[in-house]
Amino acid sequence: MPIPYEESQKLEPSSVIDLWELQLFQAIHDSDTLYRFHAGINAKQTGNVVWAGNSYQAWDFAISGFDYNTNGPLPRPTATIGNVNGTISALVQSLPRGLSGAQVKRRRTYARYLDAVNFPGDINPHGTPDPTWEWPAEIYKIDQKKSETREAIVYELACQFDLAGVRVGRQMLPNYCGAIPARCQFAASCGKRLADCKANWGNATLPYEGFPGMGTF
Repeated sequence: MPIPYEESQKLEPSSVIDLWELQLFQAIHDSDTLYRFHAGINAKQTGNVVWAGNSYQAWDFAISGFDYNTNGPLPRPTATIGNVNGTISALVQSLPRGLSGAQVKRRRTYARYLDAVNFPGDINPHGTPDPTWEWPAEIYKIDQKKSETREAIVYELACQFDLAGVRVGRQMLPNYCGAIPARCQFAASCGKRLADCKANWGNATLPYEGFPGMGTF
């Protein structure tokens, strides 16, 4: 999707619109429901914001702590979700693991690109609606609940690629190829070493899946 640089370079660009998506997963939550939120209302003062044909529910939803730096750890933002009438508490209690492991996606676009249905007369006064213009999405996973009150529930998030405490699925062994027969015709019979791969494949591009740089055995 194109990034909206044209709009951002204007002297008076239209407002940046933060949209949030909360995705549950069947394997974790016994549900694959997708919730969409926006911490505000549309220009008609009637509620939900619509973008790309999708309705983002007006809800008290805020995330802070997006700061990045090149030397420190990855950011772990904090999500505060409004708990009006205990709605979110009821949702959490209905799930086997609560919201832990759910995906939170931050999507950003400009008011210029919102669907016309958000505005009086169904005309976007800022420009032509376009569902393709947005900043690259930021994806997080809900890590743990920090607090819960009648007013709000606060969660700590982890970056999608923050692997602290997560076990890597593939074991890295020195000079040992992990290719299976579906990927290599010699996988079932060769000795799994780099030398064996070279002997079998000759001058062809090697499909070697080992890590010889880690050492030899």
